[in-house]
Amino acid sequence: MRKYPLVPPPPENPGVEAFHRVMDSINRMTDDELWALAIRAGIYTADGRLTPKYGGTGDEKPAAA
Repeated sequence: MRKYPLVPPPPENPGVEAFHRVMDSINRMTDDELWALAIRAGIYTADGRLTPKYGGTGDEKPAAA
C-alpha cells in the first residue's frame, strides 16, 4: 500500500480559479444577457456589427440572428 498519491494535486492557481468562475457565470447567462455583455464589452455594436477593435469596418450589414 502506497503512502503517497501517484500524481500530486495541481498547485493552486488564482488565474485558473478566476477563469472557471467567469466561465460558470457566462454559462448561466441567457442569450440576451450574453449579447448585452458583448455590446457592453465593446465587441459588438447594438446593430450587430463587430466593432473596429475586433475586425469590424463599420460598413458591413448586421449579422443574421
